[in-house]
Amino acid sequence: LRKEQIPLLEQQVKTSRAEAEKIVGQAFDEAIVDARVKYPDFDAVVFNPAATFPKQMVSYVANSEKGADVAYYLGKNPGVARQLAETFAQSQAAGFIELGRIEGKVSAPTSKPASTAPKPPPIIAGGSNPPAFDPAKASVGDMAAHLKKAGVLR
Repeated sequence: LRKEQIPLLEQQVKTSRAEAEKIVGQAFDEAIVDARVKYPDFDAVVFNPAATFPKQMVSYVANSEKGADVAYYLGKNPGVARQLAETFAQSQAAGFIELGRIEGKVSAPTSKPASTAPKPPPIIAGGSNPPAFDPAKASVGDMAAHLKKAGVLR
């Protein structure tokens, strides 16, 4: 690299970072719009001045597909948010692990409601004993098979 190229490269890096932040911001804005539909009190909960979020968490939430849900969960559970902030203060890795757990919790599939369909009717099955053999109604072939089974014919 030449010395005259360094400022140009630095400017390109700044521009690229700004574009990336803009794209992430737009994606998060779209997620917020969806969350406002899902949670009517989203703005009051998430943008509450009393709710404190660590700086690292804001980046994680902005980049996550479930970021708006995580932010809403933390806004509704300020004790969890404070504990998360303390975790981030001690160890960033542990903080991100805990954020992953929270994201898994808020994105867990909800259980399906029980069906309201009536129970199926009972299965009607034949008894354990076959019907008795009636020689008067049996054909010649059936009679021969019955006698072979009884050991009379070979």
